[in-house]
Amino acid sequence: MTLLARKDKQIETHTTLQVFINNGDIIRNYYFASSTLTLDGNLFAPELKQGSQIRSSLTRASDQAIVELQNVDTDLGREFLSLGNALIGADTKIGRYWKDLVSGGEYHKVLLTGPLVDMEFNENAVRITAVSEPYANISVGASRRVTNLCQWQFRNPNTCGYAGSLLTCDFTLNGTGGCEGRHGGGVGATLKRAKFGGMAFLNSKSRLKTL
Repeated sequence: MTLLARKDKQIETHTTLQVFINNGDIIRNYYFASSTLTLDGNLFAPELKQGSQIRSSLTRASDQAIVELQNVDTDLGREFLSLGNALIGADTKIGRYWKDLVSGGEYHKVLLTGPLVDMEFNENAVRITAVSEPYANISVGASRRVTNLCQWQFRNPNTCGYAGSLLTCDFTLNGTGGCEGRHGGGVGATLKRAKFGGMAFLNSKSRLKTL
């Protein structure tokens, strides 16, 4: 706080993400940051994209953090997909790193710890959502939003169910890049509707207006 309050400060700062999987069958530790860092003897790979969000709430909504990892080469996405359900519930630590460019002093603070609750994949990024530990074992209200995009984790065998060769999904119901292209389309196609995790509705040219 003293560093941040200084008027002559020159600071380099990065977001950090730690993911720990230990479900008895799979034991993996991952360390990511928005730049190459070495903290407490652990090498943080520069896979984390800028623009992460850590949100606290004074209401009944859960504290949560959303971070994005680059997936341009799809290697990271492939590895995470191979882990399947082992990633859901994995322990995560999301924090912030600061370096004083004047003195060389380094500071690292974990801002949120808790389980990983959701992942989204596309050809450019892997988006990870974690919630704070106090909310891990209690109900925090509805978990599905009213949206016309699928909310399931792509290729999750318990929800999406897709097990083909395609590695990305645009989460639409009728698009060739979404459910129709993965579960089949055409007249009478029921599987895509059964697997879809969004709220399907027809877009209308008419819009409600506030009187």
